Amino acid sequence: MIENTREGAPLRFTFNRLVVVESLLGKTLKAVIDELESPNGVSLTTLRALYAVGHAGSQLDMWMRMPSMGGAPLGVDLSAAGNAIEAIGTTVATRDVGAALAALFAEMAE
Repeated sequence: MIENTREGAPLRFTFNRLVVVESLLGKTLKAVIDELESPNGVSLTTLRALYAVGHAGSQLDMWMRMPSMGGAPLGVDLSAAGNAIEAIGTTVATRDVGAALAALFAEMAE
């Protein structure tokens, strides 16, 4: 379950979590970023995948360390992410995803 408020809930991305996003969506991170920056806006599928991975708990981190587990990424709940986005709205969800990505990229640049 993804907890949220009207202000949105904190998301956390790492390099490895972005690899999971690429895998879920079947596109590169560059394509995802281009979509986020597009004047046409981000697709709901992309927004939901980013939101779900950004909110995934320690199960996802464990799954990433054990490649032999295979299958769907543990802890990534697309349905719960969709419900959370419905509750807070796509504008807030997109803002939160953008802020979390910006924080990761700033950290990686250091």
